[in-house]
Amino acid sequence: MKNFFKSEFSRNVATLATGTTIAQAIPIGVSPILTRLYSPEDFGVLAIFLSIAAILGSIVNGKYELAIMLPDREEDALKILKLTLYIACLISSIVLVIIFFFKGFISEFLNEPKIENWLFLIPFSILIIGVYNTLNIFSNRQKKYPEITQSIISKSSGLALSQTLLGLFKLGAGGLILGQVISYFAGNFVLIRILKPKLQTIKDVTAQEMRDLAFRYKKFPLFTLPGVLLNTTTLNITNFIVSAIFNIKTLGFYSLASRILGLPSMVLGRSIGQVYFQQASSLVHEQKSIRPIFLRTIKKLSFISIPFFTILFFIVEPLFSFVFGEDWAIAGQIAKVLIPLFAFRFVSSSVSNTLTILERQEITLLINSSLLAVTIGVFYYSYVNQIGIIETF
Repeated sequence: MKNFFKSEFSRNVATLATGTTIAQAIPIGVSPILTRLYSPEDFGVLAIFLSIAAILGSIVNGKYELAIMLPDREEDALKILKLTLYIACLISSIVLVIIFFFKGFISEFLNEPKIENWLFLIPFSILIIGVYNTLNIFSNRQKKYPEITQSIISKSSGLALSQTLLGLFKLGAGGLILGQVISYFAGNFVLIRILKPKLQTIKDVTAQEMRDLAFRYKKFPLFTLPGVLLNTTTLNITNFIVSAIFNIKTLGFYSLASRILGLPSMVLGRSIGQVYFQQASSLVHEQKSIRPIFLRTIKKLSFISIPFFTILFFIVEPLFSFVFGEDWAIAGQIAKVLIPLFAFRFVSSSVSNTLTILERQEITLLINSSLLAVTIGVFYYSYVNQIGIIETF
């Protein structure tokens, strides 16, 4: 791994990055169409739906899916895989019951009545997300990068096609939400094939074997889960707060800005992060230091991040108005002030699993608690002092 650009690490990153680039280019390519088929308010409702699904989906496996990478024996990895699927079914069932009885209260609490009729899709969405999380990490362990790439493209294509077609039927926010659910199914359809040769082994896993491994990797639900929940809540709580303090239309502007600025992380950062996770885990198995690969990854990502986001800072406002229409000009203003945040996030997100690999989840919990507190503090200060949306960001 001496040379980042000539190593197996680099080749695997290139495979994932190519597929992810195509996958992200598809919805971005149709975004100018979607911004003319759907209103900012529709995108705001979608943002709330996705935030709920993201928060619950991040913990639906009890975070045991991360442990799939850690055992030396594949048999143990398959036992953990079955455990994660059981937990996902249990949690999504509990969410379904809660929504069945309290969907009216939830929509009222969120101050967005338009989402009430679509809340019943949340349990199904988080179950599919849980299955995808498990299959994706197992595929990563198996180094099935072409299959991961195909699943990303399939998911993206399903999203773009379904949201565009449903937009023609004037379903409003429902078209965006249904398209999102369809995309989850499309991503799983590709990865599920990897498990076919392993199905009998998975079937033979006993409850006692799952309990033993659940106890062995108990740090994941005890420390990683609360930390991830806090981190995902921190990333998504902005959507709820913007909608509550300002309005759903402003949330629509913010959600588009976040989506576009997050592309570099989704395309290259996530690809590097997946390969980094696999190779760093292998180094830990071999009782070697991950410090060199950690520092090298940070250095290369910073080298990419600084010039890219600097150029984007000067062109993002007119670019948004030109591509998405004049009605979305405010989204360009929001994007400009968010660029420093996304520049740092591009670098940090790729190595965010480092503490998981080292089984130091308690530090992750502390970091994420601090992030949530700071985010809430900033918005509370803005609310009390009646600071505008641009100044707040």
